[in-house]
Amino acid sequence: MTADQQASFEHLRQLKKQYSAEHMDYWLHYSIPTTWEFWTCVVLLIGPLVLLYYMLDRSKAFHMGFFGYSIHIVTFYTDNLGVTRGLWDYPYKVLPFLPMSLMIDASLVPVFYMLVYQWTVHRHKSKLLYLTATSAIFAFVIKPLLSLAGLFMLYEWMNFFYLFLAYLFVMFGAMLLTAIFRWLMRSVIHRTA
Repeated sequence: MTADQQASFEHLRQLKKQYSAEHMDYWLHYSIPTTWEFWTCVVLLIGPLVLLYYMLDRSKAFHMGFFGYSIHIVTFYTDNLGVTRGLWDYPYKVLPFLPMSLMIDASLVPVFYMLVYQWTVHRHKSKLLYLTATSAIFAFVIKPLLSLAGLFMLYEWMNFFYLFLAYLFVMFGAMLLTAIFRWLMRSVIHRTA
């Protein structure tokens, strides 16, 4: 590493430390357990997980869980990209040290996509149709409601239609990952049989 590169990298590291300290200060002033917004975030984090506990088809838990995990991972990276690029953000968080919203990425989105996916599998319905409808509900109903409540903010050129496209990306990414791993699992089972 050259001296210029090292100095530039150190400058970025210091900016990250400063950002982290300022973000913690913001959280301590505005997003602490004495605010209704904090408790709304807690409910949106824990509520879907409780719902999933009671509604998950345990006979297909690995299949459904893998799809939900895939949704979580693709949502996490997509959300991280949007937040770090300044296209959207969450003024209130349960945990201040994460750059994105835990309630969205780890609970609300994965659980609802997983339950819709499970419903389509059980009833032999079109995954593509119902998961696209789920994407539309998140982009045009849930996120606007979160925005009205001040829990989600859009910036610059981002709008709810582009957010819908991001949810479609999440959906297709998770469906592709699940299909690949299910194919790999079936091919291993056929080889060993």
